Amino acid sequence: MLINHTIRQWFSKAQTISFNNDTKALPDLALAYLNRQIQLLSHHPHYQVTIQTALQERRSQWMQGAVPNSLVILSSPSENLSVIINQVVQEEQDERIHKLFLLQASPDRNNLIQQISKLNLHAANTEKQLVVIPSLDAFFLRTIAGLEIMEQFLDVVNSFPTCFWLIGCNRWTWQYLDAVSQFASYFDATVQLPKLTGDQLHSWLSSLLGELTLDWGAESSEAQEGRSQRYFENLAQLSLGLSQVAAHLWIHSLRYPQPDQQDEEESSSPLLSEVILKVRPAVLPDLPSLIAEDRFLLYALLLHRQMKGDQLALSLGEPQGKVRAQCRQLLQTGILSFQQGDLTVHPAYYPR
Repeated sequence: MLINHTIRQWFSKAQTISFNNDTKALPDLALAYLNRQIQLLSHHPHYQVTIQTALQERRSQWMQGAVPNSLVILSSPSENLSVIINQVVQEEQDERIHKLFLLQASPDRNNLIQQISKLNLHAANTEKQLVVIPSLDAFFLRTIAGLEIMEQFLDVVNSFPTCFWLIGCNRWTWQYLDAVSQFASYFDATVQLPKLTGDQLHSWLSSLLGELTLDWGAESSEAQEGRSQRYFENLAQLSLGLSQVAAHLWIHSLRYPQPDQQDEEESSSPLLSEVILKVRPAVLPDLPSLIAEDRFLLYALLLHRQMKGDQLALSLGEPQGKVRAQCRQLLQTGILSFQQGDLTVHPAYYPR
């Protein structure tokens, strides 16, 4: 009964924001511009507040000797957790913390223990220290050597009681490490990045919305506002409340009005600022046809969030040439994309 009710409710919402089909997709240049603008957006402040609050509470309890010396922040592979944690740490001020160490992964992902060794931590040291690993998955490669590094890391965390460890990690990586090394049993405090609501997504995208003139398919301003609200409620549901997923679904719901023949001959690609963009209901992209090897490759990428092609081949235990050809095909379908030179699963496909 609950499932049927949810389905009926979803279709009811979808029907109330239907639009005419007198539109065409945005050209590649417009899509590229909007994608760049999304990358420049600051993360949603609700993410930062969640981490700051959890860190302050946990650290205070640790200083009182009430809890162990760690806090783990988990997020979807679609979110850039390391950027959020770095921002939190930059704004942290606590006179009780004598030293702060921020660890960054090397391109080969195998320098976690070396970086910790360089900190010159001492078990007998009485100074309170904060060690921050913004992205544990960036230090991890799914190989025997990679797992050995993670097991050494567990020993290190328990060896220095005067150090507090703030650890960010991709949720997929964390679940994998827990399955093979019982990671969760070593860390009793984990916090998930919160799901964003429709209103929160609307406010987060407001700077971009202000650059565009949007037609929500209603005549009165009151009706336009109502459709906008229902649109973002639906967007929050489809995107699982994930900001990067929502942003890309939003971009692909924007449409150019279909020009008449004379206008099309004069200008086939008007500037975004020169047109009123129509907004269709947000929809998830269809999955391309995938074989078992493709799905395993996608799983490996989600496990590491993003990585170089040679690292992906090493993680899969396959020849680089074979993996390169496989990635080329998946890039053509759109399910893979490049982010800062690394391969990653496109955020819009994550809910699939």
